[in-house]
Amino acid sequence: MTSVLVDFGDECYPEDVVDAIPAGDDKKASFVFLTRHDEVAVYLKDHGCSVEKYFDVSESSFWCESKEEKEKTFFELIACPETFMIFERQASKAELCLSMQERVLLIYKKFECAYNFFYRNTISYYFMFSTPHRIEQWLYGKVAELLGVRVVYVQNSIIPWRYFLAEGLSRDNRSFIAPCGFPVSTLLQEGECSQINKFLESKKGRRENALPFYEAMRNKNNIGWKSLFKKLFFDYQNHKSMRAFKYFFYYKKNAVEPSFSGDYVIFFLHYQPEKTTLPEGWGFTQQYLAIKAMRDALPDDMCLYVKEHPSMFNNKFPKGVRSLEFYKSISELTNTYLVDINIDSYKLIDGSCLTSSVNGTVSVESVIRGKPSVVFGRGVYSTIKNDELIHLYEDTESLSRFCVKVNRKEFNISYDDVCKLFHNECETSVSGLGDNAWKNEPSVAKKAKYNGKLIAFSQFVRSVAG
Repeated sequence: MTSVLVDFGDECYPEDVVDAIPAGDDKKASFVFLTRHDEVAVYLKDHGCSVEKYFDVSESSFWCESKEEKEKTFFELIACPETFMIFERQASKAELCLSMQERVLLIYKKFECAYNFFYRNTISYYFMFSTPHRIEQWLYGKVAELLGVRVVYVQNSIIPWRYFLAEGLSRDNRSFIAPCGFPVSTLLQEGECSQINKFLESKKGRRENALPFYEAMRNKNNIGWKSLFKKLFFDYQNHKSMRAFKYFFYYKKNAVEPSFSGDYVIFFLHYQPEKTTLPEGWGFTQQYLAIKAMRDALPDDMCLYVKEHPSMFNNKFPKGVRSLEFYKSISELTNTYLVDINIDSYKLIDGSCLTSSVNGTVSVESVIRGKPSVVFGRGVYSTIKNDELIHLYEDTESLSRFCVKVNRKEFNISYDDVCKLFHNECETSVSGLGDNAWKNEPSVAKKAKYNGKLIAFSQFVRSVAG
């Protein structure tokens, strides 16, 4: 019988998840739920479900015969840079003060619980409702994968109301292929083609229509020295406000007004920390590495502009993801310039010959507006195959060839090409819209996200349980 470990996370209500599990004695799969919430564990147990808690201390004392394999697995885990980055992202103030050796010890104690769990239990699949970006999910996921367990999770797609099942925690992640041999998906719903066309039209239009609702909400607070000074004045003891104030003025001082008359490439920085770069950057969480790779692939006479994400200064300025050295290093690259943060991003896209980001929605927005784009991570772009629209970075040599084609203006992106890209995405994804129409509003997006993840889970359950 297939055994599935379902990581509950914080994504769905327990009653909805339990309802998706088939009842009866003729089941082809057994399900075990993993949670960190006591109230969720109680509910699941009351409904006859098998439940495990993260890092059960009883697991650390479990005798494991395969000590060499255990050591090898741990060394592979800590050789992965995302492990320490995700640990640091969640670390308490006390844990941030620990030395590297002390951090390794803390990670090992958690690893031991996870390893012994998978050693003691025969698990076929480890399922998560999103890309693992908390330390407990990451450790269980990586340990499971290193031990040969198939790790599957729900991934949002380039269509904001659609979700697909991804498999694997590396740059080589891919669409989940069910035991029947086909990707899990649903057909286009009636009227969804028109929804997609409306979405494409909105992204081709003016900034106020094209901007995602979450960015519009963030931008209600003006980005500028007045709003930052107000924050600093009323919260002068807050180190985040101090950092934002200091770095904003350094950025402002060194930023340039772009020239829209010549050919240039624009790189859009992500707000951090977010799962779009950690872990979905897969090697490019430090975005300077992506900018450097982009610069190395371009001819020296081609200008590379870099624009900071406005939320870095407007939303609480996190520690450890930006520094003066970060901005300085970018400015020191050949023919590379920071761009004034108040410049309209869509105007920058329209004036460029090529855009780039680690894993941002700006790349697909660029394609909709007729500009090819380079993506350094994976995430929502894991299923993309059309290299003439979006180039998924593999190495500098292939990126250089792509840039040469762009420079020669060999690509001519038509509206039909964009429509085909979006309709192909529907072949491996499920819709969370139901009978609702898509609107660029929080309530609609939240409901579509919830429904989409639950439907994707239901599809997964049917594919493994029959």
